[in-house]
Amino acid sequence: MGIVGLVVSALAITVLLILTIVIAMRKDMQSLKMQSPMLLVFFLIGTICHIALITVVYANAEVCVDITCETPLSDTAKIAGYLVVCFAEPLLFTSYMFRFLRIKRIFDAQQEYFKKEVRPSDMIRRYSEQRLLKICILGVAILTGVYLALGVGIFAADDQYGVLPTFDLLTNKGQI
Repeated sequence: MGIVGLVVSALAITVLLILTIVIAMRKDMQSLKMQSPMLLVFFLIGTICHIALITVVYANAEVCVDITCETPLSDTAKIAGYLVVCFAEPLLFTSYMFRFLRIKRIFDAQQEYFKKEVRPSDMIRRYSEQRLLKICILGVAILTGVYLALGVGIFAADDQYGVLPTFDLLTNKGQI
């Protein structure tokens, strides 16, 4: 990874952070395609977290070349590996999926309105951004809590790290 990887990661995080702030500030001025700006913000936050966590994991892999290496970064990289799997990726996927679903339903409601000339309020209400945000946050929080509780339980019982899927490269001697 080296210095180039750190610079690229820092640049990507900076650009995504600026984009996230701009979208959050302009959430009420978006066009029809941008009808879910907060879901898009959650997607960008998940992307930022994913890049940052993977950067920590790969920085640790650069420092430690064998499985016996123990640095202050090692434990952080192990936790970051778990958080990629149980927090960043679910946040990425669920927010993107809900945004896609909401935009599709908005267009479906528009088509129904053109055909029947009756506003499909129930259809729109069911797929409101606030409702989908709550489901997204609740789902990711439950998944993260359960996953981390299982990880801590397994670690406390066996003193064995890496039983659950993780992006920590050192738990399997660098084999992906």
